[in-house]
Amino acid sequence: MTINVYPGFFRRKLYQLQDFKTFQRLGRSTPPISSFIPNIRIDHLVDQLQQLYGTLGISSTTIEWMCLQDPRAKFTYQRPQLPGQQYPGLGMSNDILTLTITMAREQSRDAVCVQPDHFHNALFFQRKGFIYLNPAYQAVFDVLCGTFGEF
Repeated sequence: MTINVYPGFFRRKLYQLQDFKTFQRLGRSTPPISSFIPNIRIDHLVDQLQQLYGTLGISSTTIEWMCLQDPRAKFTYQRPQLPGQQYPGLGMSNDILTLTITMAREQSRDAVCVQPDHFHNALFFQRKGFIYLNPAYQAVFDVLCGTFGEF
């Protein structure tokens, strides 16, 4: 019996400044930052950021999705079902992610990016050294994990 395994979809992606939500929020008519910086025109700040970083490109290997499950295995008390799982994991995610990071370095990528679907996935990526690009999101995640100040 042959089982076809498609562990995920990985691609090269070039990010620009305008791709980031933090920058997109500055373009709103009343961005939240205006309450923290009272004496600055937001449109002026946006123009300055575009002048400084407008041509900045971040070449990344982006993990669009990754699914490493064994359809022949059963969940046990020691390995319970996690959100989003249909079958138990293969136990290969650490190796696959290490390989992905190594390949990204070999291809001179600036980053490996991922957007986890579930909290337990974000914990796994954190253990491999991933961080949120937005410091506010990272701070919230650190507080939820109880890791604030453990750098």
